[in-house]
Amino acid sequence: MDRGEPEDVPDGTSHEDRPAEEAFRRAWEAPRIGRIFSVGDASTILLPEDSEVRSIRDHIAAAVLLQESGPVDETSRREWLASAAAERNLRAVTLFELEVLVSGSREGDV
Repeated sequence: MDRGEPEDVPDGTSHEDRPAEEAFRRAWEAPRIGRIFSVGDASTILLPEDSEVRSIRDHIAAAVLLQESGPVDETSRREWLASAAAERNLRAVTLFELEVLVSGSREGDV
């Protein structure tokens, strides 16, 4: 059995990069423990086209930046949701969230 250097993983990440990636992931996750994130519509699975991936990542990065700065004001949330609704893969959830923002209540709220 070879106990030499570990092989690079299939995604192209070398074994030297893994500790830094793990540290980044843990630092990113720590302030989010216990928070709920909606990242898709469970009733619909859409695989993004190659041309859509960058824009989806940009929207997610923008959401993370908004949340890292503390509570997100309604105007910023509405602007992000309207922008994300233009994305086919984000539309179902963001349109629902926009409706909630505009109406001020969720279905079943009294």
